[in-house]
Amino acid sequence: MLINLREQNLPLKKIGEINSHPLFPLNLEYASPARGKWTIAHFSMLIPDSYQIYIGAICCLRGVVLSAAEDGMMNRFSMIHIKDFDMIDTSMENFVIDGVTEILHGTEKLPPSVLIFTTCIHHFVACDMKLVLRRLKEKFPETDFTECFMTPTMRKKIAPDDMMRKQLYAALEPVEKKNNSVNIIGNCFPLKKTSDIFLLLDANGFSVKDICTCRNYSEY
Repeated sequence: MLINLREQNLPLKKIGEINSHPLFPLNLEYASPARGKWTIAHFSMLIPDSYQIYIGAICCLRGVVLSAAEDGMMNRFSMIHIKDFDMIDTSMENFVIDGVTEILHGTEKLPPSVLIFTTCIHHFVACDMKLVLRRLKEKFPETDFTECFMTPTMRKKIAPDDMMRKQLYAALEPVEKKNNSVNIIGNCFPLKKTSDIFLLLDANGFSVKDICTCRNYSEY
């Protein structure tokens, strides 16, 4: 049931004063079709030359594979299907490491960036993803591995779409700050050069960096 905000008599606050108290009860939620077609699979494809690996039950993988197919990105997409007996008879850490290793050995060219998507199952069984990522980095030192999440049932954490926007930049290393450079963060599409923001920055000698305009992983 939704909360009637008119009956809450909530005091007016500045944005900086707003706390994280939810306006709606933390129950089962559904995504509105009005949000558009973008899913975590679309967001993660913004990293150029990256490769996505989703690990989970077959019913969970259906949506993301359709997203990849929709954009013609199946050459950058793989899945590892978890079956019932995998939950009992195998170490989940070894299951992920072995599956990702087999996929990467089968690629024509080792990708510079691999995004590994865990699902709710991994969190239910307390899979040690830090160990997984460390072992994979030892096997493939030239590849950056980023943990991503497809965990819609973990309601007390950041939603998968929001987390994916954050993880888009997780592989970046700190560099010296440039005072004449501006990063555009969180866009799904490149900022138009005719926009007021771009024209204002360009006129004042600022370079504009945007993940949507990166042509390869080096530029990213």
